[in-house]
Amino acid sequence: MLHEFLSFVKSRFVLGLKPTEEDGGFRSSHHKGAVQGSFSRRALESLMFGVIVGIRYLLMLASMSFNGGVFIAIVLGLTLGHFLFRSSDIAGSDCA
Repeated sequence: MLHEFLSFVKSRFVLGLKPTEEDGGFRSSHHKGAVQGSFSRRALESLMFGVIVGIRYLLMLASMSFNGGVFIAIVLGLTLGHFLFRSSDIAGSDCA
């Protein structure tokens, strides 16, 4: 669930992305094209990226333990997190 929550926070608040109707994707509300903004904003975005990637790798390593209970817990946690934080999005901005 933490993975989906952090992805939600990054897409909505750090990047300022909002779902759009016409293309079924995400559009930035305050910049177009390349990443713009202050150093602190870019640093926060990079920090969030690093944390999310770290969590993804930890989930991958946990699932590779070949423990069925851990695998089911990961899938249920991601499913519940998606339901709570991202189900209102038209299309996800990144894959799990």
